[in-house]
Amino acid sequence: MRVAAALAGLALLAVPAAAAAQATAPGVLLGEVKSICVAAQGDGARALALADQSGWSPVPDALLKSMTAKLKNGQGRMKSDAAGLQLMLVGSEVRNLGPLPVTLNLCAVGAGVTDPDIVAGAVKAMAGGGATLPSSGGANLWLYQEDPTGPKAIDTNDPAGALAALKARSVRALVYQTMPNALMPKGLSLVGYAVPTS
Repeated sequence: MRVAAALAGLALLAVPAAAAAQATAPGVLLGEVKSICVAAQGDGARALALADQSGWSPVPDALLKSMTAKLKNGQGRMKSDAAGLQLMLVGSEVRNLGPLPVTLNLCAVGAGVTDPDIVAGAVKAMAGGGATLPSSGGANLWLYQEDPTGPKAIDTNDPAGALAALKARSVRALVYQTMPNALMPKGLSLVGYAVPTS
């Protein structure tokens, strides 16, 4: 996933090694995803405002350009505190989900966590526990529909049902990926939340 590579590069360039090497608890990373990305529901400006209200700082322009080269309207935030370094990106990109090219509004948060396996399992549960779709760069991707009773995994073995969900734009996507990073002993764990817009 291009976003994961961008965040991994930023971690090497933007912060002191001591800050990056701190490990973030899985619950902290997942909490940021829920309180910023999921709460904003695909609205990049809203996600940035929520991050700003929570003490995140803008990414310097020189670094932002390299991070968001593949994203439309890409913006970034970063935060370093007792929980460790956390990085965030928002923007839009076109991806093929099943047979359809879909524009996705993406919000992603990355951090070096103490236990990446816990994060991966929690992200799958957030998406309703469905099957993982293959994605670029070794990322795990799940499609699901949000429902008042809880997330409903989209059966990717049912092409007609998946296609109907995509056309209705009721689908959501969650992405999880771990990227190697020299400053983070267990790599950079990235969780992305995406909403189709067209």
